[in-house]
Amino acid sequence: MEAIRALKRRLSDVVYRHMLRDIQRTVTCPGGQPGGDSAIQRG
Repeated sequence: MEAIRALKRRLSDVVYRHMLRDIQRTVTCPGGQPGGDSAIQRG
């Protein structure tokens, strides 16, 4: 059972890090793509 708990913890950590990375990308690039400007993409 301890091995399963450790695996769940590691998976949870990976998912959390990916979520944070996605949030940081969204904040730095409003259009969702590097260097993109949402006003230009809608244009």
